[in-house]
Amino acid sequence: MREIFLSASVPNPDNPNFETEGNPTLIHAAVRELVYLILGNDDLRLVWGGHPAITPMILQFCQSLGVDDGKKVTLYQSKFFGGAMPPENERFKDVVLVDPVDQSREDSLTAMRVAMLGRPDLDSAVFIGGMKGLYQEYALFRELHPDGRAVFVASTGGVAGTLAKDFGYEAGNTLDFGRLYRKALL
Repeated sequence: MREIFLSASVPNPDNPNFETEGNPTLIHAAVRELVYLILGNDDLRLVWGGHPAITPMILQFCQSLGVDDGKKVTLYQSKFFGGAMPPENERFKDVVLVDPVDQSREDSLTAMRVAMLGRPDLDSAVFIGGMKGLYQEYALFRELHPDGRAVFVASTGGVAGTLAKDFGYEAGNTLDFGRLYRKALL
C-alpha cells in the first residue's frame, strides 16, 4: 500500500511559528479533497502529524464516509504534548506516539517528524497551508525520499504557497484540488 504524507496547518498570526497568511477555507477544502481521494482508493494510506486544526477534520471525513480509519490513516503525535493533544486523537485506531526528547518542544517535534517521514512505504507528500514546521517536514521528506513526489498546494497560502513559488510549482495554484491530486499522485 502506498502512503501519502500530509503536511498541513492553518497559519495563526498569534503563533510564534507563523510566517505568512493562509486561507482557512481553502486549506479545509484542500485537506478534504486529499482525504477523500485517499479514503476512496484501496491502494493508498494517509500519514500525518496530529495538528489540532487538521486532525478533527480528518476524523470527521472518515466518520462521515463510514471508513474504518485503522485501515486508511496513521496519526503521529509527540508525547511531549501530553494532555494538550486534541481529544479526537483518542478516536483513531492507528496512532503512533513518539517519546519526547529532553523536554524540548522543537527536538520532540523533530523526533516525531523523523519517525513519520521515515516510513518505508511513503512515496508522496502533500503540503497545504502551513507554518514554519512545514519547511522542516519538506526538507526531511526530500532527505528520506529523494525520488518522492512533493505536491505544494499554493492556492491555500501559508508556507506551502511560499515553497510553491520557490520551486516554480505552478500546478498547485489551483482551486481544483481533486484534479491536482489525481494528476500528481495517481
